[in-house]
Amino acid sequence: MKIANNILFLLLLFYFLFRNCLLRKVVQSTLLFNFTLIDGNGGNPRPNCGLIINDKGKIYNTRPQNATHMDILLSFALYGGITSIRDMGGDVPFLLPYVSLGFLPKIPYPRIYYSCLIGGPDFMLDPRVQQAAHGTVPGTTGWLRSITNTTDIPAAIKSAVDIGVTGIKIYADLDKNLTVAITKEAKKQGLRIWAHSAIFPTKPSEEVAAGIEVLSHTAYFVFESYDPMPQSYKVRFNGDYVNHSYNSQNITNLLQMIKQADVILDATVYVFTEPDSIRTNSYFSMFRSSASTASHNNDLDFPRIGQQWIFNVTRNAHELGIRICAGTDDLGSSELGDKFPNIHKEIELFVHECGFSPLEAITSVTKTASQAIGIDKYYGTIEPGKVADLVILYDDPSINITNTRKIYSVIKQGIFYTIPNQTL
Repeated sequence: MKIANNILFLLLLFYFLFRNCLLRKVVQSTLLFNFTLIDGNGGNPRPNCGLIINDKGKIYNTRPQNATHMDILLSFALYGGITSIRDMGGDVPFLLPYVSLGFLPKIPYPRIYYSCLIGGPDFMLDPRVQQAAHGTVPGTTGWLRSITNTTDIPAAIKSAVDIGVTGIKIYADLDKNLTVAITKEAKKQGLRIWAHSAIFPTKPSEEVAAGIEVLSHTAYFVFESYDPMPQSYKVRFNGDYVNHSYNSQNITNLLQMIKQADVILDATVYVFTEPDSIRTNSYFSMFRSSASTASHNNDLDFPRIGQQWIFNVTRNAHELGIRICAGTDDLGSSELGDKFPNIHKEIELFVHECGFSPLEAITSVTKTASQAIGIDKYYGTIEPGKVADLVILYDDPSINITNTRKIYSVIKQGIFYTIPNQTL
């Protein structure tokens, strides 16, 4: 079968991310992986382990790797058109072996650009953070950092730089003054600045003023209209989308501020709005639980109202000219029955619900996505001197955005990965 119009489209897809090998900092750490750990205390041998040893000899992590699951997941991502991933989960020890492999052209993994997760002391009690600490005290490492008014912020940021992160992800429980101080120091040390669009108690507009470069989740913009701003991030799912209009003056002013500061919006509309998202049902149950505080009678209507609010604000942001990148917060998995990564659903929602043209949606997942990671000097567009990350499609996605699913071959760093069992 002949490829329609022989169009090559680069899909450097954004999921939530370590710099190009040319940009990577020299880190005085030793990475070991895929070895068997013999437990000197009499425990059973632990195969497929990985660990990090810093320049002072401290072991940060020893853990078994679920290599089969990760191989399936990362291959699923690459063959689905994803050549780069922005990870903001703060579990660097788990990711590092796959980071190293992903930067090799002949390994069928995307490149992974990872982050240091930053929050206040209360956030470090989150079970997800406890798990990512891998036996360390949560909030004391280069990948998980708790910040207070007494923290040596330059030293904290340097610890993140020393393990090779691309950026910091500011998550929750930090006031605006700490947000400003963290952002200023991270930029000084050459890191990208990523954050939830509401940090609690810091408002979205205060984040923009602080210098955040990428804001994640349109859904949390609703808290810009709150006075006072909630103090705890635990209420982030309880936004009142009924009494705080998507086109209120507060939201309009926020979008204009984002546009003026040239901040990128990582909208993540799919994960908050689609029933098949692994997280949507839990989000909607929380939306319903907060319906009584929204002063309306139909609880079942609340998820739909929240959905439309997210679509409308994302559409307004796009019409205003704000740079929007495609991210999901939910990669998808062939082991869960997904045929393609959910990034395809994200850009389809951009077109069908948020006013994007197909080419604008493709830009969100290529050029703008690479800008969000900070790798646009080498990736994101087809230009002389840039790395060859492309997909070859059977049909033209500028006519129908769902054609991004019709993949013949993916090219990562000049190496072809043809989809199994497909012929021209």
